[in-house]
Amino acid sequence: MRYFLACIVIFTMTDLHGQFFSRGEDPSNLKWKQIRSDHFRVIFPEDFSEGAQRFTGILEKYYENSSDQLGHRPRPIQVVIHNHSVVSNGFLAWAPKRMEVVTTPHADAYAQDALEHLALHEFRHVVQVDKLNQGFTSFLRVPFGQGGTGAVAGLLPFWFLEGDAVDAETRLSLSGRGRLPSWEMEIKALLAGNDPNFSYEKAFMGSYRDFVPNHYKYGYQMVAHARERYGQGIWDSLVDYTAQKPFILYPFYFGLKKYAGSSKSGLYEETLSTLSAHWAEQAASRKLTPSVSRNNTAKKHYTNYKFGRYLPGGRIFAQKSGIDQIDEYIIIDSLGGEERILRPGFYDPANISVSGGVVAWTEIQRDIRWQRRSYSVIKLYYLDRETERTLTR
Repeated sequence: MRYFLACIVIFTMTDLHGQFFSRGEDPSNLKWKQIRSDHFRVIFPEDFSEGAQRFTGILEKYYENSSDQLGHRPRPIQVVIHNHSVVSNGFLAWAPKRMEVVTTPHADAYAQDALEHLALHEFRHVVQVDKLNQGFTSFLRVPFGQGGTGAVAGLLPFWFLEGDAVDAETRLSLSGRGRLPSWEMEIKALLAGNDPNFSYEKAFMGSYRDFVPNHYKYGYQMVAHARERYGQGIWDSLVDYTAQKPFILYPFYFGLKKYAGSSKSGLYEETLSTLSAHWAEQAASRKLTPSVSRNNTAKKHYTNYKFGRYLPGGRIFAQKSGIDQIDEYIIIDSLGGEERILRPGFYDPANISVSGGVVAWTEIQRDIRWQRRSYSVIKLYYLDRETERTLTR
């Protein structure tokens, strides 16, 4: 009898919902509101009402331009805003379909409004994936729902998805990461070095031995180069091709061959060759300032030194990081020797200051119950006393 009743319950359910992807919960005491516009349903905590109205306006402002760049205007989508976390982030999920953003600006922010940056970048991902709902991919929605479209999106390489989103935030605004010297610095340094020719696979799979810039930076250069070389519609055509022929397993590869006459590795090599020639021409017209190396400690793998600050006695404070070590604060003496003074907790390396013998930085502390709530805690380290202090809790 119980088996019979269970079957009735299962087969009479007509409205089943599942949360396929979640990054945690917001505090339970938040009161939520929503704004409905022509193309978005924005869901937000009540204490972010003014910001949510502005964010909705920014999304609508860029809807047409961002859509037209890829030749597709997506259907309305839900946008969930989180404003009780200090970990700046945003992502698009397609099962169930929604865009989620954390509104706290990143500590290493550049000259662009944080909400404008989120709107431009994350909405571009919406255009990319929603455009796949055509041809053969549209039939996958029958047995698999939104998960079918999400699976086909996995056939688009991450360097394209993120590179195109960075390209959109740069082309459609007066700022964008593509305009930052720091955005091209790592690739430029590699091309100017003794062994710049990483293979395509190494560039996008990474390395445990050498430093490799991430796929956002390589992807932006490749997406921008292809638009310049093969026309503004190159990526529009490639996304269409992928949506119509996902059954060939490598549609992006064959689409690139069809519309650009090149493979992914070929486009990568072509992009780096163009950049190398351009940057070499720039370098030839510049006079470099002489420099002296102070950190003479032998290193087996790539090591990075940031936030260098002069201290009394010819010493230098720096943050040291690398592939094979935990991030730490060090002091480099006048002879180039290094001494570790502290290994901080989980922190954002954009927030380090040194003055008057005191090092100040912020560490991130997460709520023990709600994953979507975190705090920024200010810490101090006194160099003369060799003691650490928590300034705020």
